[in-house]
Amino acid sequence: TMTIEANFAEFGETVRLDVPSYVYLGAFDKDILWNESEKYYINNTGNVDAIVSIELTTSDPIFNNLYIRQYKSSANVTLNIPVQVQNYSIRIDANSKSQFYLSLNLTDYDGALSSNNISLNASLKFVGMAA
Repeated sequence: TMTIEANFAEFGETVRLDVPSYVYLGAFDKDILWNESEKYYINNTGNVDAIVSIELTTSDPIFNNLYIRQYKSSANVTLNIPVQVQNYSIRIDANSKSQFYLSLNLTDYDGALSSNNISLNASLKFVGMAA
């Protein structure tokens, strides 16, 4: 008896996203209610163009004030405007990348902010679908 095995990969359309595993948004206090990250990238290493959206996973409502934007300064001003991460989507070509900035804006946050909120965190799931 002989067992024959073969692996076949990359025959179909594949979306593969590579994103940073950690982003630090800085320290907040009564005088600092908004911070923005440095520039990061979403890399589509797949073989097909992708539409990328983001799912926010957290139990803390403070992260409902998490925003993303593609550029800080662009001639296309709509790319400069921060959008809540849950409402963001972008098209990224195959084997390409797109830059982004994350920000946490608490200027209109009406929940309680206490000094006991050390190292709060949330998870972002980047979901890619073939465009």
